[in-house]
Amino acid sequence: RLTELKGESLKFAEWYYGPQKRLLISPQLEINPRKKWLEKGVITLAYQNIEESRIQRKFGSLDKSFREENVNVFSVNGDFKVPLAKKRNLEYGFEMVYNDVNSNSYGKTLNIVDGAIQGFNGDFAVQSRYADGGNSYFSSALYLGYRQDLNSKSTLNTGVRLTNTNLTAKWIDEQFIQLPNNDISLNNTALTATIGYVYKPNRTWQLNAVLSSGFRSPNIDDVGKVREKNGNVTVPNIDLRPEHAYNAEIGIQKYFNDRKFRVGANVYYTLLNNYIYRTPFDLSINSEAQVGSEIEFDGETGNAVANVNKGSAYVTGFTVSYEGKLHKNWNTSGFITYTKGESYDLKEPLSSIPPL
Repeated sequence: RLTELKGESLKFAEWYYGPQKRLLISPQLEINPRKKWLEKGVITLAYQNIEESRIQRKFGSLDKSFREENVNVFSVNGDFKVPLAKKRNLEYGFEMVYNDVNSNSYGKTLNIVDGAIQGFNGDFAVQSRYADGGNSYFSSALYLGYRQDLNSKSTLNTGVRLTNTNLTAKWIDEQFIQLPNNDISLNNTALTATIGYVYKPNRTWQLNAVLSSGFRSPNIDDVGKVREKNGNVTVPNIDLRPEHAYNAEIGIQKYFNDRKFRVGANVYYTLLNNYIYRTPFDLSINSEAQVGSEIEFDGETGNAVANVNKGSAYVTGFTVSYEGKLHKNWNTSGFITYTKGESYDLKEPLSSIPPL
């Protein structure tokens, strides 16, 4: 950020993160009732607190902005197992996670005395990064998994998961951004599933295949973030919907030299529906636009952009790996991975795709 330019001069005199503060407390209870439908299980409780901040001052300005976030996360997980019969196992459980996100912002004007900074001498309003009236994100889920050895050479793994998410956010200060609705509530539910098959014809070969589905409900960062980068101001889109994914994967492994050396390869294809994409946005109609509306942010005018749902996209790739024991004291391993992602409707590369 300190190398970013505005015209011919620097844009920022200061831009830095405050210290991150993290706390995790997590007790765990193991149970072994050895009942018909519950042989053993683990219940995990957790509390997390995360604090971070962003501080900036424009080049040539005495106004310094502070944006602070504090997140409290409460969670409980239950994972239980029961053997149904020889070579058949059932797993089931639940998960509940509650995120409480508080976003605070303020500005201070530097006090200059005889050419030196002597504290602050004034305050001014600053747009918060997330909704200033509070944000919450609650996720709850139930899952069921089943594993069976079909015979001495093949294994079947299946599972289903029912997930519900509920997001709320409330904006109070309308000085900088006016939304169609200052109180939002998003509730999404999805049933996802997976089925996997492993075949081992002998000790030196293994083949596997997986079909699965997934879903990602928009979180507070997707829906309600306000920030500026490179002249674009990200604004909230209160109508954002979940992404859905459908995945297929096949793999093969070959062992050599009495299983001391292994080579393997995996290839996969994932179809994304309603994928999330950042694009110009018109806040007055809360909708995607060819050219986004202009918006005032930190004393400058920027182009409004927001996350919106588009059509279909894909992510595909492969991994080739090996592992070998050259000597009783020498192990080697290596891999190469290729990934490609592109949207079908826009014919554009997807973001965050790693290189070869």
